Amino acid sequence: YKPVTYSQYNNKNIAWSTEEYNTGYWYNTATSVIPDIATAPDGYVLADKLVGLSPVTARQSVYQIVYMYAGITYTYSVYLKQAGYTTAMLWIDTANISEGAYIGAGSLINLTNGTRGGTQTTVVDAGNGWYRCSITFTAAAVASQIRVLAPATGVFYVYGAQVEIGSFEIGRAHV
Repeated sequence: YKPVTYSQYNNKNIAWSTEEYNTGYWYNTATSVIPDIATAPDGYVLADKLVGLSPVTARQSVYQIVYMYAGITYTYSVYLKQAGYTTAMLWIDTANISEGAYIGAGSLINLTNGTRGGTQTTVVDAGNGWYRCSITFTAAAVASQIRVLAPATGVFYVYGAQVEIGSFEIGRAHV
């Protein structure tokens, strides 16, 4: 482990494997990921399909553990598109917490019309049914989980996760 400084992270995407949700950087909880199955916002067939597998599991998601500085503000963003189910959610958690202990922040996103239930998430129409969804938060711990949740047996497309220092999105960075 090599420590990094705050300035090394500034204006950079600190999430890993942001276009491949079936890699070792992303973990699945009661979900299946079908890779490279839809045209992403950049015009390439790189978007993955996230499929929720159980109507009773609360945290059907893909997630990644990202190392952050406690007390620093970050913005997590991702492209989402409807694929048979109309809602999704972004969520932030402290890493290694027990299932069902929702200590994070997030809002339900309607992928049909781009509305959200709550004020924590920003949703911007990216064209062709895609929405760029983001949530700004202050890290509570050094290791945090960034999640995309699929309610019940939800199915939707996901692409281009990004985590940056600050309360705004700098721009889409490929990692």
